[in-house]
Amino acid sequence: MSDRLIKNIIYIFGLGAVIILGIIGAIPQDLSYHSFADEREMLGIPNFMNVVTNIPFAFVGLFGFLLLLKSRFDRSLKLINSYMYLGFLLLALGSSYYHLNPCNSTLVWDRIPMTMVFASFFILVIMELYEAKKTMSIFIGTALAGVGSVLFWVVSSKLGAEDLRAYAFMQFFPMLVIPFILLTKKSRTGNANFVWMAMGCYVFAKLGERFDQEIFDMLKIISGHSLKHLMACLSVFYIYKFSVSKVLPNHN
Repeated sequence: MSDRLIKNIIYIFGLGAVIILGIIGAIPQDLSYHSFADEREMLGIPNFMNVVTNIPFAFVGLFGFLLLLKSRFDRSLKLINSYMYLGFLLLALGSSYYHLNPCNSTLVWDRIPMTMVFASFFILVIMELYEAKKTMSIFIGTALAGVGSVLFWVVSSKLGAEDLRAYAFMQFFPMLVIPFILLTKKSRTGNANFVWMAMGCYVFAKLGERFDQEIFDMLKIISGHSLKHLMACLSVFYIYKFSVSKVLPNHN
């Protein structure tokens, strides 16, 4: 399948997603989202397990910045990877902050770093289709749209018409497009397996989120939401591995 056809199909996917979200209408934040199965306080830290399971994100971000210092690569990759690794670090801080006091106002600081990671990961995969110069334009637009989607939620909430549709699009559209790209375009680095692993871990993370209480009832010592964080951290690790393959093509 030609790159041009793949791009056109992606545009159709995007248009279709926008139409579907338009039909669905505004999506408010479900306040039950802030209720977690494991709310135990330990060492004076509320929601202890949900807080500390965010720490691994910071380690992956630090590994990423060490890579930036040790490796040579072009400016576009440096900017994209720097933005993503910063997203890892801010996610560790933002998600921890949110879980100390779960509410809409703290959730903002969890979601902004998530859009940084989504945008960067998406663009690293998109680089299989576009030249570096075009990729940078797409990256800047995607990064701005990601942060803007969270700000749109905040502003719409203050105006009394809360709407998460833009954020939902920024989170899930890449998850639909990336498998399509991987199945139709041969990876230049040969390390598409890292992308598949990252996405697989993310799916398990969302399942942990969905079955938070059921998993806690079964395991007692850890909840589904805490496992979600750990699986998401593993997903982020594989995203890091894929970013390494962009910088060091022979790395495995």
